[in-house]
Amino acid sequence: MHCDFFQFPRQEHCPGCLQSLQERSLGGTGVIYSVTTVRVRPPLGLPQPYAVAYVDLDDVPLRVFGLIDPDQCESVCIGDRVVLKVLPLGLNQQQQSCLRPCFHRLTNQE
Repeated sequence: MHCDFFQFPRQEHCPGCLQSLQERSLGGTGVIYSVTTVRVRPPLGLPQPYAVAYVDLDDVPLRVFGLIDPDQCESVCIGDRVVLKVLPLGLNQQQQSCLRPCFHRLTNQE
């Protein structure tokens, strides 16, 4: 029997039933539950300011934390629909540009 517990990032065992967790797609769309814009110097060479949000995913009962698309950091609101994208954001430890996941607000056309 599986307890249908979802966790991100994935761990080996469910903290509730102690069974092994199976890898499953979490989907890439959701709704912003909470969002804030950070105006202090960002880590990892991220653009300034940058926004972070808790997003309730559509496909599974899970709330995740992530970056918001820097082009939208001043305009996203609680309740906005978002999709997960991968964009060149910030720098890696070698000070080279790198790809990072971030949430992008969906418009009526998307």
